[in-house]
Formats: sequence, structure tokens, C-alpha cells
Amino acid sequence: MAVERVFCALLVLALALLHARNGAEARTVGAPYAACNSMVPGHGAASQSSASNPGFQMLHNMCQGYQASKVYTITIRGPAYKGFFCRVQKKNTVASSDAMGVWNARYLPPYTIQSACDRPESGVTHARANPPWTTVNFRWTAPNRDVGTLQVTCSFVKSRLVFWTALRSADICYNPSTSAVSCGSARVHGSTCSTARPAPPVPVPTGTTSGDCTQTCPAGPAGRPGPVGPAGSRGP
Repeated sequence: MAVERVFCALLVLALALLHARNGAEARTVGAPYAACNSMVPGHGAASQSSASNPGFQMLHNMCQGYQASKVYTITIRGPAYKGFFCRVQKKNTVASSDAMGVWNARYLPPYTIQSACDRPESGVTHARANPPWTTVNFRWTAPNRDVGTLQVTCSFVKSRLVFWTALRSADICYNPSTSAVSCGSARVHGSTCSTARPAPPVPVPTGTTSGDCTQTCPAGPAGRPGPVGPAGSRGP
């Protein structure tokens, strides 16, 4: 009888420890399918407000806008985080059908994978609750045509109950030519705002300034609303 009581006590303790562990960590296999149309982790808690963003950044070298089928570098950076889910979305959207371009599988960093969504290459997430990241670099191929204004959009997980949903970069315009989009007083995102072609995809150097490249995007070609590309819109 005493042995049974000891066994039950140990079992209760083990379950309590497992529950505590699950409450402190990110999902170990990345963002689930259920998050595809909301970018909200299924953790049973409310997201932190974007105003409380502790310093997460979505850096890129599209300071002059994106060009059809071009390859760019995207870097996610911030205070230590255990999980993430990132896509390049049409402006102010979170739906899977509005995720554009391709995150290149060939250049995925260790312990990262493409998303669990219907078009996996449209996003990236963590493959396990790695010892906390601070910086991760990716290659992303732009859609093969103008799909309107885009934003790098990411959810970050610090712990199971502390996370930020759909934090967005500044607007990224479509740029059909080699001339520069007006960057105003913006700083660099892996390249310099100038009249030159966008820089080739290289890792964003340490110390790159965090200011978003200010771009004023037109409504669409010739002032018309931009085309709504299908979910499969991608580069070659």
C-alpha cells in the first residue's frame, strides 16, 4: 500500500513538472497548421501587444523595393526567443493565401523548417525549441510579378505564455526598374538606399541599423489597385 502511495505521488510530481515545462517553452515542432490563417500560436493565452515589442526586428535588403523573381536576404533579430513563424505577407494581412514568395529550402539555417501550411515554402518556423535564437538569416525569392505592397510579418515566442503575433516590417513596394524607390531618411537594411540595383543576397551584417526603409508605395500599376496573386504566386 505504501509503495502504491509513493508511486502515485511520484506520478503526480512528474505530471506537474511536465506541465510546468510545457508552460515555459515554445512548441518544439514549430507553428502548427492551425496557425496558418492567423499566425497565432495555439498556446491558450493572449498575445502581447505590438506596442510592447521588446526589440524584435525584421531586417532585409529590399530598401529599394522588390523585383520580380529576385532573391533577397531576410534576417529576424531580437532579444532571445525560442520560437518564430515568419512570412512575407500582403500589407496588413495574416491569411495563408496572402503569403507571397518562397523561403528557399536550400538555405534554411539549422533547426528551422518551412511552414506546415498548404504551401509550405510560403513561410518558415523553428524545428525545435532551440537554445534561444537572437539572429537568423534566410533567403527569400520574390513573386514573379507585382503583387502589391508587402511586409515581412513574424510571430515570436519567448515562452509558451509570452508571445507576439504578426509583428510587421515597414512597407516594401514593388519596383519594376533599377531606379530607386524614394527612401527618404531611411537607413540601410543590408543595402544602401541609392539609385543602384538592390544588393545581392548576403547576410545582414552585425550592426546594421534597425530603422525601416521608408517607402511610399503606389496603389498598383498605373495607380490601379495591385493584382491579387494566387496563393501559389512565386518566383521560378
